[in-house]
Amino acid sequence: MDGLIYLYGLIPTAEADKNSLPFLKGFDGTSNLYTIQLDEITAIVCNLDSGQYSEDSIQDLINSDMEWVQEKAFHHHETVMHLSTMFTMVPLKFCTLYKNKASLVTTVKANEPKMLETFDIISGNEEWNLKI
Repeated sequence: MDGLIYLYGLIPTAEADKNSLPFLKGFDGTSNLYTIQLDEITAIVCNLDSGQYSEDSIQDLINSDMEWVQEKAFHHHETVMHLSTMFTMVPLKFCTLYKNKASLVTTVKANEPKMLETFDIISGNEEWNLKI
């Protein structure tokens, strides 16, 4: 399978080493979530078939199939919320895709100091939304 990498979020590697990743299905409903360790940062990802989930095909679905968007956005949100109860997590936006592991590593490494600082800031905190 020629695949893309769907990135849910980033967590401290120290926490990833202490708690194992729960068994969760990925964005496509068939693949499983797994981690990619990048020194002090660990990425939580799943694989996607690049033929089915190309940038163009996802954009077409976003523009034409609101049921698909709602289902996939709900999956992303619920997965991130579940993981954030277990780890200090910097969640990534819906449909954050990388063409390969090397491109993911390059991006994370370029932002590593800021991510480590963010982990320190958000550790032990919760995000709340208030609608009035």
